[in-house]
Amino acid sequence: MLSKLRERYEQLVTPLSVKAAKLGVSPNAITLLGLVLSVACAYTFYTRLLALGALLIMVVGAIDAFDGAVARASGKVTRFGSVLDSVLDRYTEYLILAGLVLGGFIDAFLGFFAFFGMVMVSYVRAKAEGFGLKWRGVGIVERQERLILLAIGAVVTTTYHDALNHIAIVIGVLSQVTVVQRLIYVRSKGGL
Repeated sequence: MLSKLRERYEQLVTPLSVKAAKLGVSPNAITLLGLVLSVACAYTFYTRLLALGALLIMVVGAIDAFDGAVARASGKVTRFGSVLDSVLDRYTEYLILAGLVLGGFIDAFLGFFAFFGMVMVSYVRAKAEGFGLKWRGVGIVERQERLILLAIGAVVTTTYHDALNHIAIVIGVLSQVTVVQRLIYVRSKGGL
């Protein structure tokens, strides 16, 4: 859904990514920085610092796009980097949701429901890419949309206590819709 905005963001950060590449900054190091910040984000939610947690979610989302831009600018796009990015993205989503659950902002069942949907969205993509199908922007809620929804929920929770529970339901349901959309997309490509 936000893939067009992500492409625009990547164009905007291209000069910065070129500079980072010239300085020898490793795209994998940026990916790892995103994981470290997601741990910090989870801790802020656990300690009930909602505004800071919402800000960290947005920073983590920005870093997620930046590592790929640096990889392309430096010519260091690798299969390992792609796999590392995908794996650490799942850790990031888990950590953020765990922080929200442990902080008492999301019911444990709803947190599991949302996370299960997130994992299934990624699984369909990974499975299809394993057979050679590449795509971008298929489905209503990709990772960036889910992170934005969680950040919005964190901000709204300051005035409406159950906002993040509702966001978890929305993420869980829309993630399953995205799974179906992706399966239909794979089927439309001849079932691989």
